[in-house]
Formats: sequence, structure tokens, C-alpha cells
Amino acid sequence: MGFCSNIFAQTDYTWTGSSGQNWSTAANWQTGPLGWGNVKFNNSTVSLSVNDLSGYGTHAIYFLSGSSARTINGNSIRFYDNSGNDPRIKNETSNDQTINVDILGDGDASDPLLLEAHSGDFILKKINNNGSPIWVNSDNGNTIQFTDVISGSGVFVNRYKTYSKISGSNTFTGNVYIDEGEVWVEENCSFNNSISFDVGSSSRMGDVAKLLMTDLNGGTTLSNNLVVNQGNTDTRYIGGINTSNTNTFSGNITLNRYVNLEVTQLTGTVEFSGVISGAHGIDKIGVGTVAFSGNNTYTGVNTLKAGKLTVNAGGSLGNNADVVIQSGATLEINTNATVKDLNINSGGTLIIGSGSTLTVNGTLTLGDDINLGSGNLVLGSNGSISGAGSSSYIIANGSGTFKQNVGTSAVEFPVGTSSSYMPIEINTSSGSADFEVRLISNSYGNAASYLDKNWVITSTGSPTVDLKFTWPSSEEGTSFPTGNINLHKDGSTLTYNVTKSGTDPYSSSYSGVSCCGQFSPGGTATLPVELIQFDVVVEESQNILRWVTASELNNHHFDIEKSMNGQDFMSIGRVSGNGTTQIISKYSFTDYDIGPQQMSCFYRLMQVDYDGTYSYSPIVVANRKIRTNTYLSASPNPISNEWSLNLSNGFNGDLLVEIFTQEGINIFREMCQFEEGILILENFDLPDGMFYAKVFIGEQVLVTKVVKN
Repeated sequence: MGFCSNIFAQTDYTWTGSSGQNWSTAANWQTGPLGWGNVKFNNSTVSLSVNDLSGYGTHAIYFLSGSSARTINGNSIRFYDNSGNDPRIKNETSNDQTINVDILGDGDASDPLLLEAHSGDFILKKINNNGSPIWVNSDNGNTIQFTDVISGSGVFVNRYKTYSKISGSNTFTGNVYIDEGEVWVEENCSFNNSISFDVGSSSRMGDVAKLLMTDLNGGTTLSNNLVVNQGNTDTRYIGGINTSNTNTFSGNITLNRYVNLEVTQLTGTVEFSGVISGAHGIDKIGVGTVAFSGNNTYTGVNTLKAGKLTVNAGGSLGNNADVVIQSGATLEINTNATVKDLNINSGGTLIIGSGSTLTVNGTLTLGDDINLGSGNLVLGSNGSISGAGSSSYIIANGSGTFKQNVGTSAVEFPVGTSSSYMPIEINTSSGSADFEVRLISNSYGNAASYLDKNWVITSTGSPTVDLKFTWPSSEEGTSFPTGNINLHKDGSTLTYNVTKSGTDPYSSSYSGVSCCGQFSPGGTATLPVELIQFDVVVEESQNILRWVTASELNNHHFDIEKSMNGQDFMSIGRVSGNGTTQIISKYSFTDYDIGPQQMSCFYRLMQVDYDGTYSYSPIVVANRKIRTNTYLSASPNPISNEWSLNLSNGFNGDLLVEIFTQEGINIFREMCQFEEGILILENFDLPDGMFYAKVFIGEQVLVTKVVKN
């Protein structure tokens, strides 16, 4: 028996079930035998029925309000249009209905097959739409579950408040349109790669549309591209409800409207590994985790309202997009990422993974602390900081650093520990450079006189800077001074005499500091409060050092140190100090070890306290002139392959030597070592001709003519 087309008059066939399960039994229908028309169920008789008809077709199946929960088994059923009325399957009872047969559309693209879970749910098997659209409708938020493959070439449209749960390896080639309601992608579900999903309809701006992954244990991937269409606020959603592991959207997503990325379970993760693009942004909602691993290019704002958003390797937060982290939400960066403005509300959390760097090119607004741990935070050259203070700052006492660009105007680094706010201000004496700051525990032996935490400052080169440190009294060592203080750098005390200002927190400022290193204010000003004078008088056979102090505190002695190059110093004598005094003290020391080679000598004082604490004075230089009767010669002259330059004063040491051609072209320029006035030049291959050799001694230049035959 075959059924086709809608040329027959439409007849209602109501199930009685008086003679068993089979549809082919005429007595089972009020108007039997069963023909083309409307199949209706409105009782509880024989809840399991079997379509034993071959090639059966009809217009509609209705489960009316009096029907019990039913299951239909048997052969496939094809549904046809009737004079412009679309074919349909409709559940008007509150009971769930199961149609465990293959469902076929009529093949007309203008005749959608309506699946209407009006009052109760549906469980459907295979559907071949044959090119007909499938429209899924539910006025009351009921569920239609597709347990097997959907095939054909028609589109799938989710309308009204329907929950569509789709399983199987679906092969239909029409797109999925979620005009309203929710489409749930079940465990191991897949779709033809050629189709895309539209979340929301621009003609239904106020209707809520959701696409969710529902594999509770994770492991399902949806590879299709998605389009988020225009809509009102909070009407477009993509996400998952898994309770563990990760479900993945690997296709690209185009944002024509802001989208809510929702993960409803705390222990679930939904990953987006494709590229998210468009002029809009994302709102992260739900207590679970969203992970980005695609190089996203969208330009709208990232608003984190709940749960966690993680950016993994290869991922991004859009193209220089803004980020807002609201209370209770977390942003975790596990790669190098860049944002424009970053606003951390009170109760919001930023985590930067080990070795990862987050760059903020715009405004960093701090409403809560940022704990860097072993991650790095960079403020771009045009960036700025807002809201920093004792309750919202950057915790930088791990291996991670906070970097900013600093010029001649003071720039604050609002850093601290988990318990102490310890900001530092830096400005350069000239130019600009990038500076990195972090805090570490004081590891030096004199920590009691300094702070428990020290600032570590790094930069390119060795710029000269001004520094202002701020700290609470809780960070001061047990012997921290109450009066004027010095500055500690890399285990040594720099000679400063500054006042500790403020009333907890305190601060101190230092000018002309050679950067960079580990710094801590503190330490009593053990060198005189003021070094009034320190100079050197050069005489024919000796250098006389003189210095004057205004007052002294616990001054045991001065070690006089000398260097020939200004870097490597050695002690050459000691002068006792005056202990503690408030009157002017005058000192002198004479250096008799002055040889002819000591053209320039560098001196400094190392002041040593009774407890062994020491600090250094500025360096003074003694410049001596060479005797005026010194002359330069070459031998032999004319020269051979081995020859020498000779100084008549027997000089020992390094001097600058230059050789010029007769035309004035410089062909040699090096620092060379003379021993007893002689410089041997071996295998020094000059062409034939006349040359001039020059030797620079202090302010004097000696010249001799050299001939090579």
C-alpha cells in the first residue's frame, strides 16, 4: 500500500487501539483503515504502536491532550504539505512522546516540517528532510531530542523557546538557525563541515538564542563556523554545561553582536580554538571556565562577569581590545597577550602564568590587587595607571616584574607585597628607558638597619635616576634608624644624608643614583652629615689629600683607597676618625708613592663605623704633568720588521699610540704598554715610505718621523 501527495481529501484518523498495535489494522482507528490525512492520539490505549505500513505518508501526527506517553515503532513515515498547510508533528499533551521511526520530509524547500513540542517533549529518531526545512517550535520551553542522524539538504530552524538536543553524526547540508530557544550539541555529536550556525536572528532582536555543548564529561568538538547575529542585550549565548574536562568550539565565530560565553558548571571548561572576529566583544558569564587558543581579532570589550576566562598559547583577547574584570571573575593569561584598557574591579582577579607577559597599551585601572607571581606585566609607552593605592596595587614579590617606560618626569610603580604597599617613583636625569621593578626579601647581613623587603630595579644600560621609596613601618628592620638615612645598593651603602618623611607610611628620596640593582633605604648616616671638603693637592713628588667633616657619628676610621684607572681601588693608608662629634674636623693624608708613570691617580675614602658598617666618598683625581724634556724616538730608523718607540723618561704603563701616513691618514691607533720607556713593535708591516708616530702622555703629544725603505 503506498501513499503520496496531497491530492486526497484530508481525513482525521484517531487511534483506538482496540485490536492491537499495528497501524494496518482498520479496527485500531475510528475512521479505518488508515489513510492520508491527520493521525491523532487522544487516549491511553496501547501506548506502544507499530507502523507496519510500507511507504506510508501523511500530513500530520497529533498527540492530543488526552494522550498518554507513547512510543511509535516500525517503518518510516513521510510528511506532506496539504494545500499550503505545512506538515507537522505536534505534542499537545504534557506527556513525553517517542517516535522511533525514520521521518521523511516531502522534498519541497517551501514546505517546512514542523516539529512542535507544545505542551510535552519529543524523542525523535532519524530525520531525512529531503530538502525541506525543519522548523522546531515550542511555546513553553519543551525539549525535542534527536537521537540519531539528521540528513538531507534542508536547513534546521530552532524557533520560539524550544530546547533541541541533537546527537549523532549528522549529514544534512543546510545551515542551523537558532532564532530563539536553545540548541544543545550532545556527546560525540557532529555536523557536515560545510554548514554554519546562526545564533539569533536580526529580525527577532529580543528573542534569546543559545548554542550549548552538553557533553557532561567533555571531549566533544564542534568544528563548524558560527555567526552571532544582532540582538538586544543578553540575548545571544554560546557555551557549555559540562561538569568536567573540555568541550571545544574549533570553528571561526563572527560577532555581529556582543555574545555571552557561558559555562554553567564550576569544574567545566569550554575552549574556543578558532578565530573570533567582528566589531563586537564578549561577556564571560557562568561559574565555569572559557579558554581562548585562537588568534582572535574582534575589537569589542571583553567583560568578565563570572567564572574564569583563560588565554592559552596561540590565543588572544581580540585586536587591542579592552578588558573589564568584574567582582568574582578571573582572567588568567598563559601566553604573551596585549590589551588596550584593563579595568580590574574590586573583587576581580588577574592571574599571569609563569613566564607569560601581559601588555596594557592604554589605561590600567586598579580596583583590586594584581599578584604577578612569576608572570610579567608591562604598561605600554602610551599607557597610564588609575586607582592605585594601599588597597589596590601590584604584588610583585615573586620572580615576575612590572615594567614601565620612564623619562625625566617621575613615574610611579605601585608595587607591594601581599601585606605591604611599597610604591617607588623613578625618573631619569635625561632621556627615557624601560624599567622593571619587583620586590625581594633583604638577604644582606645588615638587614636589621634596612627594610625587610628590597626593590630590585632593572633597565637597559646604566642610567642615572632619582628614586623615591615608600614603605610602612612594619617593613623596617629592628635597628632601622629614626633620623637621617642612607641608601643600600647591592650589599653596599651609598653615601646619602636624607630625611625619612611621613608618619607611616614613610618615604625617602635620592638624587643622581646610578641604576640599577637591589635597593633599600636605611642605615644610619655614618659618614659625616656633610662632607664639606675633599680634594687633592699635586706636588712634585707627592699627592696630598685633604677632607673636612661637619659632624660625625660613631666614626671609627677612614681607609684611603687609590686606583690608577678609576675602577680598581686598593687601600694605601688609614686615618682614625673622631667618633661622634658635632664640630668641624679636618683631615689629611700624603701619598708619597708617586712614580713617573702615575700621570693620573684616583682617590676615595672608605668611612668605617665602630660596628663595621662602611660607606664611600666621592672620587677625586690627581692629574700630574710629565717632565717637559721628555722626547720620543724610533729605532732603528729607517725601521725593519721589528722596531721600537722609545720615551726618554723611562715611562711604565699604557699610552695611546697613533701612526699616520705622510698624507695624514691614520693607519694605527691603540693603547700600548711601555716598559721602561720602550714599546717593541714586532711583525708590524708598514709599506715603504715616510710615516709619523704619535704618543699621548697626559696633555702632551710627542711626535717622531719614521722611515721604511
